[in-house]
Amino acid sequence: MSYSIHIDLLPAIDIQPDSLIAWEGQPLRVTYSDSDGDQDAEPETEITLRGTSLPTPALPNMGVQMEMKVPRYTIVRVLPEHYAVCAQCGHLAPCDEVGKQREERRRTEQFIKVAELRPGDCHFCGEEISHRARKVRHFRGPNLIAPHLGHDTAVFHGVGECIAGVRSYEILVAMDVHRLKKPDME
Repeated sequence: MSYSIHIDLLPAIDIQPDSLIAWEGQPLRVTYSDSDGDQDAEPETEITLRGTSLPTPALPNMGVQMEMKVPRYTIVRVLPEHYAVCAQCGHLAPCDEVGKQREERRRTEQFIKVAELRPGDCHFCGEEISHRARKVRHFRGPNLIAPHLGHDTAVFHGVGECIAGVRSYEILVAMDVHRLKKPDME
C-alpha cells in the first residue's frame, strides 16, 4: 500500500501565527510573524518567524524556541495538523532515506536491464527485434547504453513507446563528442 503526501508550499510572507511548518527537517509551530502581507515590498526584505519545535521520533526535543529571519518570498512547506513521519528514521516524510532507497532501486533495475541486453534487442523495451519489424533505428559507433555489446549495436524499434528511447539516445549521441556519424533508418 502506498500513501501520497500532500505538500503545501507558501512564501514566508503568507505564514501566519499558529501555522505548522517544516523548518530544517522538523515540525515548527509558528508563534510570531512580523509579516505585514505587503506584496509591494522589496523581495529581499526579511521577515522574522518565531516558533516552537514539536517532537518527532528522530528529534524528541519538544518546546525548543526558534527564531529565523528569512527573505519574504522564501518558500516554506506548510504541514497539516496530522503530519507524517518516516517509520524507519523518524524524520518528517518524505525523508531523504526513502528518496535514496527509491533511487538505488531504480538504478539497480536499470543496471540489470542493461546487463541482460543481447545484440539485436531493443535498447528501450529490451525485446528482440524481429526481422519482420518494419521500422528499426540503428545507431553507428560506440554503444552508449550497453558498451559490453560492442560498436554499431545500439538498436531500437522505430515505432510505439520505443520512440521515446530513440529520442533519449539521440540526446546521448549529441552529447558524445566522439561520435561522427548520424543514425541510419532502415
